[in-house]
Amino acid sequence: MGLPAIADDSALIDAYSEAVIHAVEVVSPAVVRIDGKRRQSGRRRREDDSTAGSGSGFVITPDGVVVTNSHVVS
Repeated sequence: MGLPAIADDSALIDAYSEAVIHAVEVVSPAVVRIDGKRRQSGRRRREDDSTAGSGSGFVITPDGVVVTNSHVVS
């Protein structure tokens, strides 16, 4: 008695890859990068204000509403 034959999964892997590629093509235009700036209270924004943090979000409405995690904006 020998070992069972290993099935060729290349068609399944190709289908999965195509599904992932399609999903990325559909949603990537809605993905945004968010850079938070930290400034001292009472100060106007200056060009040298340092980046306090960054993250990503998603545009969810045609007028530009973005959803992100709370740690990105805090």
